[in-house]
Amino acid sequence: MADLVKELDKIYQKVSMNQLGSGREKLSLFSEWLSNLDNNDFYNPEVYIEIPGQYEGNHISEPIPGKNVKIASIRAALTTMASNRRPKCLTVHGSNEKDYMLLIKGGEDLRLD
Repeated sequence: MADLVKELDKIYQKVSMNQLGSGREKLSLFSEWLSNLDNNDFYNPEVYIEIPGQYEGNHISEPIPGKNVKIASIRAALTTMASNRRPKCLTVHGSNEKDYMLLIKGGEDLRLD
């Protein structure tokens, strides 16, 4: 898990410094670790990464992490958007066989894009 935090911090630094222009980029330019991720051990909580945004925030019942969708792999290319902070759009493949687009942005509110 510490490796993931370090890699996400590297991505954040590159995103917040506007290091690249807009358009399609290789994921490996930002994180070699994420570009090599191919996670199929969904039942080992030490290994899998859940796709963000699955908890509803109500206190009616406790969340059941075992039912949440996990990241199986990450597409090798990402899209750098043309707005001021150059946010990145990353596509991940979930354990439920669906693709999810995630917006990665440094230093400002995601809702602005």
